[in-house]
Amino acid sequence: MVFRFRLALTPLRLLVIASILVVFEPTYHVWSDHGLSRPSRRLDPPAHDTCLDPVFEAATTPRQNAALFMLARNSEVDEAIHAVRSLETSFNQHFDYPWVFLNDVEWSSEFKTRVRAASTASNITFATIPSSMWGWPPSLTEAS
Repeated sequence: MVFRFRLALTPLRLLVIASILVVFEPTYHVWSDHGLSRPSRRLDPPAHDTCLDPVFEAATTPRQNAALFMLARNSEVDEAIHAVRSLETSFNQHFDYPWVFLNDVEWSSEFKTRVRAASTASNITFATIPSSMWGWPPSLTEAS
């Protein structure tokens, strides 16, 4: 009888230990800082880590012929504005490259107005491309 009682407690003990680990592990990660400190200001990691100082770059190198392209939909206006503001703040305000926005349907007036307000670029083009060119090519969507 004692032997059966010990066997019955083994799964219960495992369940209790597993429950403690499930609670402890996320709590540990939330409360520990792992030796990392937060930056004093919000940084845009791609521009902060990989680009030279745009003001220095604009003063010392000739401006290249280029444009900034974005594929977007009318429903993605908030995300587009976030991306435009980020790039304008960290880069394009010093170079004034034109923006080209591409969509497979006509642009809404709200999208155009809000994006123009977010950009410092003097030249913004809103264009449409054929729906057949929007999305992945058939060769990439076929099952392997």
